[in-house]
Amino acid sequence: MGDKGKFELVAIDKTQVVSMVNALGAEVSKAESKPAPEKIYGNAVEFVTGLLNPGAVAASGLKDEIFKLGLDSHDGRKEFLGKRLGVDASTSDDYRLVTYTNDAGQVMLFKGHMDGDKKLVLTDSIAFPDSPDKIRQLLQSDFKPLPKPIEVQIEKSTVTPDGVKLDITPDEQKKLETQSTLAAAIQKSGDVQLASNARLPGKQTGNATSLNI
Repeated sequence: MGDKGKFELVAIDKTQVVSMVNALGAEVSKAESKPAPEKIYGNAVEFVTGLLNPGAVAASGLKDEIFKLGLDSHDGRKEFLGKRLGVDASTSDDYRLVTYTNDAGQVMLFKGHMDGDKKLVLTDSIAFPDSPDKIRQLLQSDFKPLPKPIEVQIEKSTVTPDGVKLDITPDEQKKLETQSTLAAAIQKSGDVQLASNARLPGKQTGNATSLNI
């Protein structure tokens, strides 16, 4: 990566996502049956760390949170896939779960789909602060729809152990950076009230409009 920073765009398809969650569920089952599951647990969180940033170090105290997801049961995995990752029996093969890492090393996780071979359309995201708690954020957060879909033109696709690495032009990279930064800012605002609304005619000071995503 060198002088070009940490930029990376990696897509995982529906089959890979299901396979990873099933593997994680199997590891959780093994861990629950062992008195000292740290080694197996380390393998179990590989799925989560791989989604966010290959080589990332898992935050402490995540073992219980992963167990709470119920991934050791078929129903638990089905619920996690459907409610958190948007994958069920009706999901199109064009579905993609996408990890975007910008030049500063900040990470966002997107849901979206491929439109043909060269266009990636991102529709939902989870924004992460630049902190070591990224994995916990994923486990505790839900995807939120983007204000408007982000379309990314793909130059080249390379299959890697972590998924398909997508290469894009500098112009597309700049567009993705700008639009994802805006989406993250809107997400983080959550239900924060707009103070400026209090100054608008006909608006009550205590009833400011919140940002709904």
